Amino acid sequence: SASGAAWHPEQLAQVLLDPPGSLWLDLWHSDFAPGLRVQLHDLTAGYGSGKDVLHGVSLDLPPRCRAGLVGKTGCGKSTALLCVLRILEPRAGRVLLGALDARALGLRTLRSIVGIVPQEATVFEGTWRHNVDPFDEVPDALVWDALRRVRLAAS
Repeated sequence: SASGAAWHPEQLAQVLLDPPGSLWLDLWHSDFAPGLRVQLHDLTAGYGSGKDVLHGVSLDLPPRCRAGLVGKTGCGKSTALLCVLRILEPRAGRVLLGALDARALGLRTLRSIVGIVPQEATVFEGTWRHNVDPFDEVPDALVWDALRRVRLAAS
């Protein structure tokens, strides 16, 4: 997850067993959200004082879906995702998770609900431990449990 959110061993095990491939947006199960509808309503966004990259974009994703955003370079795929994660605040419009405006959620909560899988595969650098938990937030026992579940560690 590009969000840096904490992972439950079950989530990590599922990703390693069933990688989403080229899909971009995955709505994960979390303690807070057993499944939320994600909606973009008339979203307009851009960077700095530059022109709008997105203008009036709306979309509706059902709970727990996996959706791919496809388009030419520069059409706003990444910009839409940055708005969902509140890395970039929209200039106009709203992002709703369930019935809640994303701006009403704390960033940690929001980013524990939504995860991003990039288009391109990334070659791992460093240790498995670092790649599984780059912020050193998960106890070793949980990391090992997740690795055992996907048969990447001895039983």
